[in-house]
Amino acid sequence: MDISYISENYDNSDEWKSVEFTRDQQIHNLVEEISKNFGTWGFLYIKGHGIEKELINNAFTESKDFFTLPEEQKRKYNRGCNIDVGYVPPSGEEFDNMKPLDIKEAFDYVPQTELCKQLSNEIKTTNLTKLFKECNKLIFKFLRLLALALDIDIEYFIKLHHGVGDRTTNGTSMRMLYYPCIPSKVEENQQRCSEHTDYGTITLLFQDAIGGLEVLSPTGNFVKATPLDDTIVINAGDLLHTWSNGKFPATVHRVTIPTDISKVSKARQSIAFFTHPDYSVDIEFIDENGNKNKRNAYDHLKKRFNNTIKVDNCLRN
Repeated sequence: MDISYISENYDNSDEWKSVEFTRDQQIHNLVEEISKNFGTWGFLYIKGHGIEKELINNAFTESKDFFTLPEEQKRKYNRGCNIDVGYVPPSGEEFDNMKPLDIKEAFDYVPQTELCKQLSNEIKTTNLTKLFKECNKLIFKFLRLLALALDIDIEYFIKLHHGVGDRTTNGTSMRMLYYPCIPSKVEENQQRCSEHTDYGTITLLFQDAIGGLEVLSPTGNFVKATPLDDTIVINAGDLLHTWSNGKFPATVHRVTIPTDISKVSKARQSIAFFTHPDYSVDIEFIDENGNKNKRNAYDHLKKRFNNTIKVDNCLRN
């Protein structure tokens, strides 16, 4: 999906409220594409997003600078439990306790938090901070398109994500992910990242060329989400699934171990911008019994993290 038309013609969000915008056939075409493809898969490739390739590459470099630090230095930034920021070491996260642990490390990054400010004393974080800000701008554009696709007020989602970047009111974070080269022996059913859905509203994913992301298709088979130049993968999370009454599904996905022998010995990197509504947001929905119910954004996010972050590994030293 190419959204360059928006950047070229409606980069100022105030213009989105104009009569010209609501009558623009190109905008209607984009909304229709979201309804059809995002509604089928819960995943999209987007291009023409306006985030410079150089910035993305530099953010990947800064991310790698952290993960290649000695283990004892990385452990100084261990992530806390609940909704927190910081380093998730190998064995620090578990999606399925019946399967071997994933072969990955992560760092949940929010620029204005104290821990991430401290990180800037260890490595350069200028580009990571810039990328966080650019992702914030991009998700606000997409949230407006989602509102149009759901035939609700164009500013509806924007108002409920007001606190992005402020960890005291909102759980949005940018996760740096590092998948080390594959050891000579792996356990049966071991993955780089096990099957899961994302927790919040939408996710922006930047992939390197190694690949490995697979998405569960509507027919129940996993399909490769091959990296495409100059694109970002965007997908729906649990709370958007709830908000849209399932129109935009939170699709199960995973990162597999490569079968290509030339890629097994190479580390993989990705950066995911997990967008969450403000903690105070209550999402009303009809449950499986046909009863009205509501889900609080903070409670949902805390529960998901507490079910996956391993306490023994996430407590700070």
